[in-house]
Amino acid sequence: MPRRLESLTLLAAMLSATPALAGAPATAPTQAAHYASVIDNPWYPLKPGTILIYKGTKDEKRAEREFEVTANTKTVAGVACLIAEDRVALGGRPAEKTIGYYAQDQDGNVWYFGEESQELDKKGKVTKTEGWLAGVDGATPSLIMAAHPEPGDRYIHPYTNGNTEVLTLAAKVEVPYGAFTDALQIKDWNPEETDTLSHKFYLKGVGEIRDVEVREQSEDFKLVEVK
Repeated sequence: MPRRLESLTLLAAMLSATPALAGAPATAPTQAAHYASVIDNPWYPLKPGTILIYKGTKDEKRAEREFEVTANTKTVAGVACLIAEDRVALGGRPAEKTIGYYAQDQDGNVWYFGEESQELDKKGKVTKTEGWLAGVDGATPSLIMAAHPEPGDRYIHPYTNGNTEVLTLAAKVEVPYGAFTDALQIKDWNPEETDTLSHKFYLKGVGEIRDVEVREQSEDFKLVEVK
């Protein structure tokens, strides 16, 4: 089988197993041509060159986080995915770096095609790497943001077993970046990890503005600045 045809066949098999949700297509696109690395979903825009800066706490330490959208792409399961780097520092020292791969379908839904997560020592040297890619070891892309989210929408991420539910489109949230009454609020959890429950807040035209672990209170990042 030609390599490109093999990639498209693999993509079709993966996406056919992805649960649908209200506001998203009933059947996920099965051709790489139906995806693009240009991501302009209003709730999750990823414009190359943008850096979102967060401050907060993690594991009882002062934490800083930078989410940078690069201009680079990586082909995953036949789809050209935009690359973003998510960097976390604890107590002023590098601690984590996650390289994520994103694509948007023709209807405006944003999909996560995998990641490479790195643990760093105090000098920024990689000490441990783990992650996953769609199409490898049964992994499937995850729907990270629907084109038209609505309260009550609920879906799962098959490979990681994560669950997402849309709570409201009119959440009140205050972060250093500003105070808002029209934020999208979702909750994420994993049934296999009963001590973990996080709420995330998104602002149209900006993206994620707060990520807080509400059960263990071990993590809370708030948007400070957009460059």
